[in-house]
Amino acid sequence: SSGINAEYGMACATLSVRDIPLLIRLVVGSLDLTPRHEAPPPTTVAKAHLDSSEIPILTLPEQIMTNGDGLLKFASWPFSISSNIQVVCVEIKRLHVLTPNLTHLFSSPLGDFFWTLVCPAHWANVRYLSADWLDKNPEQRARHAQQLISAELNIPALKLTCHDVNEHKKTIVKQQAQSVDIDSLVRQVIEVLPNIPESEIRADLMRTKDTTQTIYNLVKNCP
Repeated sequence: SSGINAEYGMACATLSVRDIPLLIRLVVGSLDLTPRHEAPPPTTVAKAHLDSSEIPILTLPEQIMTNGDGLLKFASWPFSISSNIQVVCVEIKRLHVLTPNLTHLFSSPLGDFFWTLVCPAHWANVRYLSADWLDKNPEQRARHAQQLISAELNIPALKLTCHDVNEHKKTIVKQQAQSVDIDSLVRQVIEVLPNIPESEIRADLMRTKDTTQTIYNLVKNCP
């Protein structure tokens, strides 16, 4: 999807690799230019837009929100749209009464938008960086832009991509699900062997993942 955005006093078209929540689109006045289902690749949409409009395109090459401690590897597709590219470093600070973790691993665009409304004041520092695109392919342009912004913000340029972050999130969800299953198994074993310490039951279940086998092991090892 793409939309019209007038942040920082400059109109631009924004492309998103995932759907923008309806509430946010309604509030900021975003206009969808692509169908909701079976949308063409973002590069196709972007090139078609530039062929028919003078409004520039704003892309976010990290493709996912982070906590700002590091800069994810930039996707190369935004740098294949055109050779006329302006690198912009945007640093936003918020004034808030509480000190919550405003952006965490499972943050969503809607949650980030909520904090934008709740925080009483925001400071945006927009810096336009010069870059040399001569004789560079899209991959090299992406790497060069990442290095420029990394140096400007004084944060490390990571080799991790948004796909790596998503896989890490899946791993955490899976581990949490397994933890819940272990708790349930522990309760089942306690019902059968209430005199066995919970720590011993949990330790054995972490190895066996099976209540029958754990009950057998604990009974066998009972003095």
